[in-house]
Amino acid sequence: MKLDFTISTVTCCSTYKFCDTTCETEPCETTACTDGYGIGSNITKYDIGKTRFNVKFPDGTAYNDIDLSFAPATKAYGRFQVTGGTNGTIVVDVNGVVVSNVIYTTDISTTIDLLVNTANGKCQETGWYMEKVGTDTVKVISKTAGDTYNGLDVNVGLSGDITVTMLDDPTAYGSGTSNCVDFTISDLYGSNTPPTGNSGPDFQDGVYEFTYIVYNDSDVEVDRVQKCVLFDCNVKKCVKDSLIKLGDDCCSDCHEELAEKVLLIKSKIEQAKAQLEKGLDDCANKTIKSANKICTNICLDC
Repeated sequence: MKLDFTISTVTCCSTYKFCDTTCETEPCETTACTDGYGIGSNITKYDIGKTRFNVKFPDGTAYNDIDLSFAPATKAYGRFQVTGGTNGTIVVDVNGVVVSNVIYTTDISTTIDLLVNTANGKCQETGWYMEKVGTDTVKVISKTAGDTYNGLDVNVGLSGDITVTMLDDPTAYGSGTSNCVDFTISDLYGSNTPPTGNSGPDFQDGVYEFTYIVYNDSDVEVDRVQKCVLFDCNVKKCVKDSLIKLGDDCCSDCHEELAEKVLLIKSKIEQAKAQLEKGLDDCANKTIKSANKICTNICLDC
């Protein structure tokens, strides 16, 4: 499974957001998912028992098995099995909203294919889509994650000799509302000793190594992915503040020198990003630290 995530700043330099961006089957969207949750034999989000994180700070201090009380959001669904029949129609509605209806064609598997395809073509309108499980079972899934759509009736209207068995009715399994979680620096080191000079509330700029680990309901690790992420919030704030000073003419005696420093800092930010993309983590760390040094008392050197 191709596990993936992003990390971005939320509040100044003190709060960041982790988002699980692993590909997930979503028939309502035009982009096809080729490797991620629910693809082939891969686990679904419903199978996740817990997540944990390992983090290494720019100075090398590492913390393992961090619990951010996070699990990706799941969608409510109902489920039924078509157990027999050779003719007739199937009409499926959830709480009175018609999701799909088809006439029996060829065999049960083909009829279910038509049922699912019809539902998925209308899901932007109905708010529900379908997934075929095996050859004879259908999941009716909410387009929106969360528990709002739990507990709704799945109704399967039949004609002819078609028979079904309801497996999950009413709908259930929806939880959470987001694939993201906010965290502060103290969430990462917890009760442990914080990194030297990096105890918060703001994160120190530098390259942070994050490992995202997913476990199943049996507490067995399923997958993990590791990424190095450049935190550059402080130096970007320095650039912004310096641009304001230039605009307000606060440093009129050294306007040109300040402008040169701003350009140099911005170039170092881009240099650090390029180095990180090339896997030069140590170089990126040094580059962003050198940019921060320029920011220190940036207008007092005139």
